[in-house]
Amino acid sequence: MLDAIELLTKQHREAQAVIERLSANAQVSDGERRALFEELRDALKLHTKIEEEVFYPALEDFDETRALIDESYKEHERVKQLLKRMGSAGEGATREGERGGDWSSMLAELREAVAHHVGEEENDLFPHAARLLSPGRLREMGYEMRRYKTGQSEEDQLIYPAFRAKPGV
Repeated sequence: MLDAIELLTKQHREAQAVIERLSANAQVSDGERRALFEELRDALKLHTKIEEEVFYPALEDFDETRALIDESYKEHERVKQLLKRMGSAGEGATREGERGGDWSSMLAELREAVAHHVGEEENDLFPHAARLLSPGRLREMGYEMRRYKTGQSEEDQLIYPAFRAKPGV
């Protein structure tokens, strides 16, 4: 079972992989691009939610993590705004010329923002969290984060652990 740091790191890799697929596939159809973008947007929304509702509150009262957490909230807001702009640009873009430059530049900006955020968390915040929070607390947080992902209640998770259950099953 993954603890909070392991789960968040895994989500970082998954989001970066989708960004890479979007970046590398300039010739994908509008439908494929839209599906990849929706996958990325949904993954980043979930990731942001569990960081803001589970992970950050556990660390924001420590002197050594307070500024990092404040910065992380600002970075989340930047990513949310980029995703909103990209979604709006993608909805009206049907011809190649309409979607090309602006959407691609926003994707590049998103790629940079996510890479920066991931770097700060994994190199600065996560090592602090590993020192400040007990292994048991990190496991509990990982458990709580998986509940967000699976949509299971705490009671259901006791019967059907998140690592075995699939959403909607």
